[in-house]
Amino acid sequence: MKRAAIMTACLCLVVLMAAFASAQSSDEQQVRAAEQSLAQAESRNDSAPVKAMLATDWVTVTPDGRVLQKDEIVNSIAEHEGQMKPYVVELADLKVVVAGQNAFCTFIREYHGTMGEAKDKVARQSVVHVFAKSTGTWKLHYERAQPIPDKGNP
Repeated sequence: MKRAAIMTACLCLVVLMAAFASAQSSDEQQVRAAEQSLAQAESRNDSAPVKAMLATDWVTVTPDGRVLQKDEIVNSIAEHEGQMKPYVVELADLKVVVAGQNAFCTFIREYHGTMGEAKDKVARQSVVHVFAKSTGTWKLHYERAQPIPDKGNP
């Protein structure tokens, strides 16, 4: 009888751990999808999905050290909708850590495209994002982007 109780307790623990891992995996997948959606919206200069994914208190520290709020970035994107040629935003080495209702992401963001006179210009940034889950939805609260210098220009 005692052995059956121990086996049942162990089985319940395994089921709970599997359920937690599944929820964790689902949250990680949702955050990864949000990152890809943000990159696509940015490359199309589409402010609506960006506005929807950013938390009201979102803040970013840009590669040149400026601090911007949500309205500033959304308005800036909206100003250029349909005016700028689309470019490609790629995310490399995306790592996501989910800790309860928060998720922390690190990745390399690469911009490819024509910028001014430069053809096939590539700009690279090291990025940190902090998401929080509220009412079942992941919202981006913080971004820090740091330029990665070209290998030839330390």
